[in-house]
Amino acid sequence: MTQYHSRKLTTTENTVALLWVFAIEHWTKIILYGFIIFLLLRMTVHILNTYLNHFFKWILQIKKLLETTKEVLEKPYEEFLWNDYEFCKRYLDLYAKFRELRLAAKKSNSNALDVNAMEFIRFDDVKLCRRIKNNEENREKETCSEEEESEEDEEESE
Repeated sequence: MTQYHSRKLTTTENTVALLWVFAIEHWTKIILYGFIIFLLLRMTVHILNTYLNHFFKWILQIKKLLETTKEVLEKPYEEFLWNDYEFCKRYLDLYAKFRELRLAAKKSNSNALDVNAMEFIRFDDVKLCRRIKNNEENREKETCSEEEESEEDEEESE
């Protein structure tokens, strides 16, 4: 009968075998240390998250960013711009980003949405899609009435 020699384990197989033996012998310590590390990480993240949320809002200057974005959205634009597909697309993209930023600003450190956040409540009402109408007649009337008023003022001063 032929005798077979046992195959020599590769480095990977040997490492896995040693880890398996260690895990079986020390399974209670592994579970205990894993649980302790998990609790320490959760406490650290909770403590840091409380302060980091306010810090990031301050660093990013969310109030100024929301104010400038709201001004851009509420600014009246010429009529021909509203007929441009790219302008309308970018305008709506900006409005979507504004809404996302507003919601992120209203979230607390526990990631709960505070709907009644007083510091950001003024950004809830945005008047969108304002237009400047190009009426040449209105412009001419305005210039004529201004000239008439200036002539009347000159006559009164004399």
